[in-house]
Amino acid sequence: MIDELEEQGIAYTADPLSASHVLVGMDMHFDYGKLHRATKAVRNGASLIAANPDPNCPVIGDLIPDTWSMVKAIETASGVSAAAVIGKPSKYYGAKVLEKSGLPAERCLMVGDRLETDMLFGSNMGLRTALVLTGVASEQDLRQSPIKPDYVWTSLREFTTSSRTGNI
Repeated sequence: MIDELEEQGIAYTADPLSASHVLVGMDMHFDYGKLHRATKAVRNGASLIAANPDPNCPVIGDLIPDTWSMVKAIETASGVSAAAVIGKPSKYYGAKVLEKSGLPAERCLMVGDRLETDMLFGSNMGLRTALVLTGVASEQDLRQSPIKPDYVWTSLREFTTSSRTGNI
């Protein structure tokens, strides 16, 4: 995220007493020191901003903590709720994606492995959606969820087959 901020010319600080925002994304090096600095900044008036609401991230044979786990730790320690989620399923994020791509929503397909972020994002933005069952969501989750994607694939291989046959 620091690279992205620098690329966009956005100033940032690690000083919790001069921070106006605390931006939280997945951080595999999140530790007590970072929790303390983030908590101090938020308690000093900085807005807590989440990159996404994903509680965990699938890796081969496991799930590891993701952004929302860290956001919840900061919320708990500071007593302050996150002010915003700027990534999926945020409409702000969606509007920026469509603006940068220059494409109308009906020409786009949201492919992802999560119902509550990826598919909800696509649905909220008027995109067609394709759930891939190789990550977080399972067939059981799909049956229990009110979020219904346009396509459900067991793997991305099905995408290549569907796109070649014109079924997308």
